[in-house]
Formats: sequence, structure tokens, C-alpha cells
Amino acid sequence: MSNVQRKKFQPVTSMPPHPRFDPDALAALADLAGIADASARTLIDPCPGEGDLLGAIGARFPELRVEALRQDLRRLDDAAWPPGSADAVLTAPPYAMRLGRKDNLEELHWHLLQRVSAGLRLHGRAVLLVIKRPPLARLLPRFPELALRDERLLGLTPDGPYPTAFTLEKIAPTPQDRLRGL
Repeated sequence: MSNVQRKKFQPVTSMPPHPRFDPDALAALADLAGIADASARTLIDPCPGEGDLLGAIGARFPELRVEALRQDLRRLDDAAWPPGSADAVLTAPPYAMRLGRKDNLEELHWHLLQRVSAGLRLHGRAVLLVIKRPPLARLLPRFPELALRDERLLGLTPDGPYPTAFTLEKIAPTPQDRLRGL
């Protein structure tokens, strides 16, 4: 049995835009993740922190089912995040990890890409916001089922720092997907 904490966000539709996030940047994130055109119905964040980003997106798109998974990525399993269950993923890995504090960014990104690869449905999109680009960029070739669709600097908040937004699309099933019949 998984001990992951799942939190469903129930945003209030009349809620004003989150003051911390630039509205144009939120619109860009929604477009990159396939949320803006309503092709995504389920959005998952495996590294939600306080949930500010998910709350801001959920307030703009109240019809979207938004879930935060609160568990160490290294311990996140199929019971916590069933394979093929997400139409979209939007996440910014933990701040301390993004700053590279004595933690292994490559290990974090490896686990993140494994879970994104397993958790996304075919043709689902993931937008990963990272401050340090090289660790994630080095790992992408090891995940041929995830195609890089877009990479850009994004001014998410007025005071920075500006993360790189990697947009990935799951273009092929993983070997595990094939075994599960997905």
C-alpha cells in the first residue's frame, strides 16, 4: 500500500489570479501543457511544494482535475501514480534541489522523468520548470518515448529567477506500458 499524500485542489472560480505569478506566464504554461485547449482533463504535479502553482492554474481552469502528489520521487510508485493516468504534468522540482544544494540534481531529474514517462498517457504533455538546465537536458536522450516539444525561459514571477520550461510529449509507449496493455 502506498503512503503518498494526494491532495485534490478545489479552486474557487471567482478567485483572482495568484499575485505571485505573471498571468501571461500562466497562460503560456497552460498552452504548453495542453490545458488551454481543453485537451487535458487531469493535471498532476509530483513536486507541488505549497501548491501555489497548481492553485493558480486550477483557478484559471476550474474544469480541470488537479492533483498534487506529496511523496519523495524516489519512493513514488504505480499505486501512488497509476501508469497512463495523467493527461498533463506541470511541476517545478523542489527549490533546494533546483539550486543544487548538495543534492544530486541528476538523480532527482532521473526519478522525475521515470515517473512522468510512466504516469503520462500517450500524447500527454509534461511541462518541467527547472532553474539548472544541464542535468535534465543530459538525461532526455535516455527517454526516447518523451519528445522535447519546446524549451524556453519563462518569467513566471516578476522577481525571478526565470526557469527553463521543458515541454515533453509522450510519443510512444514504454516497454512497461506494453506489458500493461496501455
